[in-house]
Amino acid sequence: MVGEPGLTKIHGEFSKVFYTLKQVHDNERQLMKKCRQLNDELESNVEKANRVLMLTEEGRMANDEQRKVKKYYHRNQIVFNRMRIWLFCSRDLDLKPMTLIRVFDLASVKT
Repeated sequence: MVGEPGLTKIHGEFSKVFYTLKQVHDNERQLMKKCRQLNDELESNVEKANRVLMLTEEGRMANDEQRKVKKYYHRNQIVFNRMRIWLFCSRDLDLKPMTLIRVFDLASVKT
């Protein structure tokens, strides 16, 4: 069988086809491995991006809360200053009502 001229030609062609199919199979395995790696990397990056978005949103919410707290603190400070002025002025019997109104206006301008 090995010595027959017709079979050696078929054997040569078969070897070429076999070698080509083996290369295709190996390349396909490498590509599938690379696809799995890229898919894992993509999933990892999506998780990281979602975490960053979540932290950004939490940070934005925290900043909004800080702004609200500062705003309410500022308002409370204004009220507290006005009450202090009112108490101070109410103890002073010589203070006229018009002067008291001016003091309240100055307190709101200062803060």
